[in-house]
Amino acid sequence: MARFTDIRTDPGPFWNILPKDWRIEIEPVWTSYAHSSSVYALYTGITLSAGLISFSSVSPDTMCYREYAESWLKRGYKYIGFVYVIESMRGKGLGRELLEKLLQTTPKTAYWLSIEEYQLHTFYEKLSFKLVDKISCGDSDNWIMTTT
Repeated sequence: MARFTDIRTDPGPFWNILPKDWRIEIEPVWTSYAHSSSVYALYTGITLSAGLISFSSVSPDTMCYREYAESWLKRGYKYIGFVYVIESMRGKGLGRELLEKLLQTTPKTAYWLSIEEYQLHTFYEKLSFKLVDKISCGDSDNWIMTTT
């Protein structure tokens, strides 16, 4: 069983596992999000194996469709972004466990997320997310999923 914890006050270990382009997007601006967001980490032993960020404001990765993101936040939804499992731990159910623990820990919170790869919707549907919309951002499409 992995250990699930909020590391928002010291998110450095999560930044260290992120791909470089993701890290560059969030780490420099984290201080403006830290008061209203959480960084959840999943540890297997002493290794941070997976993590995500729960945002209460428009996140850096949703700026392309800022007004759309704001509409979900105004309805009381929190945004799940930067979901990541280290490559050596993929295929072991840690992504599922990470999201299950988030949903169990915050049962009264509604969430939304955006996926860029359509085939990922089946993974999230198994966790009770529903595909609700498709939006365009530049040259790419994003599929929106919610917990309710």
